[in-house]
Order: sequence, then structure tokens, then C-alpha cells
Amino acid sequence: MPGTTLSAAFRPRGSRRPPGWSTSRATSMHSAAVSEARALAARPVRVVEGQHVLATRRLVDSREEQELLESLLERVKPPLADDVQHLHYLLAAPFRYPPLRHGTRFGRPTERGILYASERVATAMAEVAYYRFVFREHTSARLPPTSVELTSFRVALETPRALDLLRPPYAERADEISSPTSWRASQEIGAAARRAGIEVLRYRSARDPRGGANLAVLAPRAIADPQPRRLENWQCVTDDVRVEIVRKDFRRDRVFAFPRETFLVDGTLPIPGEAR
Repeated sequence: MPGTTLSAAFRPRGSRRPPGWSTSRATSMHSAAVSEARALAARPVRVVEGQHVLATRRLVDSREEQELLESLLERVKPPLADDVQHLHYLLAAPFRYPPLRHGTRFGRPTERGILYASERVATAMAEVAYYRFVFREHTSARLPPTSVELTSFRVALETPRALDLLRPPYAERADEISSPTSWRASQEIGAAARRAGIEVLRYRSARDPRGGANLAVLAPRAIADPQPRRLENWQCVTDDVRVEIVRKDFRRDRVFAFPRETFLVDGTLPIPGEAR
């Protein structure tokens, strides 16, 4: 898989098989996580809104005013924790801010933020497309087609404590862990994994129609390179029925298109955090 060295990525640290999830899920998950922790080396891709031009520049008349505005904004942002001070802001940001009101796939609202990335660009773009539709779903206004610029980059990960949720005994629960409609089970797993000292989770994307894998980075120390690598710029256009994402170079040779029905469950667009 591009971006991931799987020949050495998940090596068993012990031969003991983890217990099932029968009696107490929290207890058994903790035990399983400890016994199934494996080494991981990966270079997944993360996609964020465009970073080549800071969004604040359009709000002011000059570069000097922008620098002043940025310094004022910095004062009201949550302080950077010691373990992310050395990271580029694109890598530090997910750990700087708490999760949204309903949390994220593996993070509850009261827990520290998580950096999410994908093993394949196509998987990352499917995640982006889904959330572009969610954005439109949250307004009653009739929006015209919207265009945003995106930046993709690679994140270097190395850790001795990763948990692969696509391997037994977790694979049999993949549909629950990667549910397109609920984060209840996955947030429970995320909390147990943190308690067990797990630094990275590997799991199936709930949005990629091809079932690509994502990585959830729970601990900043799993980031091996403080700089994002292989930055690329993209244009994302969304209307009510389709998202199209095109790489911005002279060839424009990479295009990802996602019809809205790709993400529907029983005819509706699911929003997991609001359906607990």
C-alpha cells in the first residue's frame, strides 16, 4: 500500500492471543491492546484546507496587517503542549484543539485531539468529500457550488505501539468500529487504546467505497519527522450532488469525483456524532 511499509509495519510483540470482547469490553480491550501492540512505520497522507495562502490575508489590506492579525489570533488559541512544540503547525494543530462537540471517530469531546491520515490519497479524498457534503447538510440555505483549495501532505510515523484493527481479533468487528452512522464503539476503543499506551490505530475508512485504511495518531511522539512532506495543492468543487477534487499543477492529471449517493445510508447522509 502506498505510503506504508507493511512488511515491517505490524510485527507481533508477543505470541499471546488477546482475549475476546465478551465480558467487560473496556477491560478486555485494554488487555488486547497491550498484547497486540505492534511496530509501525508509515507515510500516510493528510488533507487540509489550502495552506499556500493563509486565509487571513483576504481579511486585511497588507502583509503587515496580516502579521498583526496572526499574532493577535495566536494569543487566543489554546497553548501548544510541550510534546508538539517541535512540530510544524500542520502536524501540531490536531493535538492543539479539543475535538468537536460530538468528538471524532476515536476521540470523545473530553479527550485530546487526534491526527487522522490515510494510507492512500484516494481514501483521504473520500473523507474530504464526505465532510464537504456534511457541511452543506448543516445549512438550510440553498448554496451555489462552492470551491475550496486543499493541501495534501505526507506524515512520517514510527512507533512500537500501534494497534491494527483490521487484523484478528478486531477484524470481525470492523463494521462496528468503522460504522458510517455511529462513533459509539470506536470512541470506546479509542479511550481503551489511550489507557493501554497505544500511539496509532489502523482501521478501515467508513467513507472510501474501496475500503482503504486510515490511521489515527493518538500520541504526537509517533510522528518521526517534524515537517510535513510532499505538499500538493488541490481544488475542490462541491454542489448538492457531487464533489470533484483536482490536483493543481500544469497537467491537472489527478481527479477524484464522488457522487453524494456514495455516502448515503438508507437514503440519508449519516452524521455519526449526532446519532449516538
